[in-house]
Amino acid sequence: MNSSTSVRRWRTSWFTTDPGRAAITGSPYDFEAFDIPTLRGIGKTAPYWHNNISATLEDVVSLYSDHLLSKFPSLTLPGEKEPDPDGDIGPPEALTKEQKSDLVAFLKRL
Repeated sequence: MNSSTSVRRWRTSWFTTDPGRAAITGSPYDFEAFDIPTLRGIGKTAPYWHNNISATLEDVVSLYSDHLLSKFPSLTLPGEKEPDPDGDIGPPEALTKEQKSDLVAFLKRL
């Protein structure tokens, strides 16, 4: 970690409610620092989400495309989008069918 990252993290730590790794290490430089699990082998760890609502990676990517990425226009990629099968009110899906299948294939290769 370079010193500018340490300083920036220290400055933003005044506004946090979650100390992150600092709760374990006691170091103020670890405020808002979190260990994030790797995606390696993600294709073999079904079901997904904290409540096991997605049985496959395809379900996860579809959920992200329809309900999460679509809420942030800057993350929506160009291309012909699929019709919204669940009929919810909101923006269309963020990813095309091909983009979703490419992402699932990539995740399965990790």
